[in-house]
Order: sequence, then structure tokens, then C-alpha cells
Amino acid sequence: MNIQKLFTDKDKKAVADALISVEAVTSGEIVPVVTEESGHYKSVELWFSVAIAYCAALAAYAGLVIFADKLSLYLPVHEQWLLLSIHIIGFACGLLLMRISRLKSLFIFKRLSEKRVYDAALLAFYEQGLYKTRDRTGILIYVSLLERRVLVLGDTGINEKVKQEQWDGVVKLIVDGIRNGNIAQGIIAGILSCKEMLTTHFPVKPDDTNELKDDLVIR
Repeated sequence: MNIQKLFTDKDKKAVADALISVEAVTSGEIVPVVTEESGHYKSVELWFSVAIAYCAALAAYAGLVIFADKLSLYLPVHEQWLLLSIHIIGFACGLLLMRISRLKSLFIFKRLSEKRVYDAALLAFYEQGLYKTRDRTGILIYVSLLERRVLVLGDTGINEKVKQEQWDGVVKLIVDGIRNGNIAQGIIAGILSCKEMLTTHFPVKPDDTNELKDDLVIR
């Protein structure tokens, strides 16, 4: 997946404009981050490929047993070498199949994906400097495509005023956008929803400054 292709220049500008509109009326700082995956899941890839290899070898062995008389005349190599070759080919095919994100996501345990996404989102929160805002009003919107998960993390100043149910509403807007095939519009809807909450609890102050970049972070 080429994640950059999901967003046109127009999409990126629309997201930036939404972020700027937030800072025009509130002291909140929002950073949206979209990533292809929050973990590499090498163990999932390995076990899937091993399973495919053994299934392919088992099917080949069953065929050799059932059609032994007919196949013996046409096999150019000994049976054990044929099975080994099929085993290797099956393993390679498994690795190739795991490059399909939609398929790979089906074999990742929910608890594991939740932990990986949360850990990656927390790291992104600190990497983007959201903990440095003067009034602790940073908000991270984190979208992880492989795991199909969206998280919204607010700093301490925000979470004192905003309830989890409100964050869940923001997540739903973004997820709806993704399901409708327009991830950029989903993110924009989430940003504007945050804007409404922030305007109520954290109106802009005369000495407010732009503490973070108004960009969509793609990685």
C-alpha cells in the first residue's frame, strides 16, 4: 500500500485549513497522524507462511499417495525432493500473501493489534510534541490503516474537561469517512468536531500562539 496515494494535495490542504480554523477560535492544538501500520507483526507473517507451506506439502503428499501409480511415470524427481520444493514454494507464497494488508489484518489477534496501536499512538503523541503545549491542550488523532483502528488522545488539560464519550464520537466520524472511501473527509470531520468541544472549554486567548505545525502527518 502506498499511503501517500490516499491523500491528494487538495486533501492535505483541506486538513491543514481545518486545523487552522481550530486555532482561530480555541487554544487547542490538534495533530492528525495517519500510518500504514502500527507494528510489523513478523510472527504473524511467519506462522501464516509455515501453515501455507505445510498445507501445500500435505496436499501434494496426499496426491502422491492417491495417484501413486499414475504419477510415478511422470515425476522428474524423487518424491521427497518434490515435497521439499512444494514446501519452499508454499512458504514463499505465504510471505507474498502477507503483503496484502486486508488479508494480513485478518490474522492479527485483536488484543495484540489494540496494544500495538495504543503504544504507537502514545509514541506519536510525544514525537509530535503534543505534551509541550502551554495549557496541556494537545490532541492527537491517530489512524492506523492495517489494524483499522482510530485513537484520539488528549493531554491532561483536555481530558479534565472532555469525556471519553465525546472522543468516541470523534472516532466514529473518522471511521465513517474511511468506510465511505474518503479518509481525508473523515479526518476533517473529526477535527471540526474537536473544534466544537474546544471552543466551549478552551476558547482562544489574546496571547495564544501557534505551538505546533498545522499539517497532516503521514508515515
